[in-house]
Amino acid sequence: MSAPGTVLAHGRGDALAWMLTPWYDGPSTCDVLHDVRAGTSQSPAARHHMIDLCEAVAALHREGWVHGDLQPSHAIHTTDGIRFVDCSWSWHPDQLEPSLLFRGGLPHLLAPELAQSIHEGARPVAPSMPAEVYTLAASLWWAATGDWPRDYAHIGLDPGKVTAPLLRQIIGTRQIPLRRPYSWPDVQQVLAEVLTAPSDRRPTAAELAQRLRSP
Repeated sequence: MSAPGTVLAHGRGDALAWMLTPWYDGPSTCDVLHDVRAGTSQSPAARHHMIDLCEAVAALHREGWVHGDLQPSHAIHTTDGIRFVDCSWSWHPDQLEPSLLFRGGLPHLLAPELAQSIHEGARPVAPSMPAEVYTLAASLWWAATGDWPRDYAHIGLDPGKVTAPLLRQIIGTRQIPLRRPYSWPDVQQVLAEVLTAPSDRRPTAAELAQRLRSP
């Protein structure tokens, strides 16, 4: 999650995990896509920032790690590359047991198969790399548009008025369409392909980077 030597201290207890790092100087993915979200720019630089995040997630996955709580505010764009923060739920199947307290992260960004598994009571929650690529695409959609990828209004749902368990149950049904119309079609169509693909045919983070790079 961090460059070698940048973790100052870390620990894990029965109810929490923690890690101390130096301050990372730079904007988050949410910050670098502000102008896109505001409708004032869809610059090549914005797309490059999205690609940078995909490549950082791909590098994390090549090392066998999943972040576990990927969000636009949890990736910092520094002069030395992407640095991930809020890594308390990060997990490596050969190095760390997943926490029994973890519930998958922000429900709006959960892959349907993971949301369904959590709803059905699977514990501990161990997010897969394909599920995290879904979350990556959903995070980029959210950061670029300011809207959740799924069109809750289509099913008459106000997502601000439902509990996280109910929201996971609804997301797990796979019955919520993507929000349209697209405000950035060239990018959102690529993200939509990730968000609608079955988990066994979902692109990797590296493949998503390449698709975003293509004109």
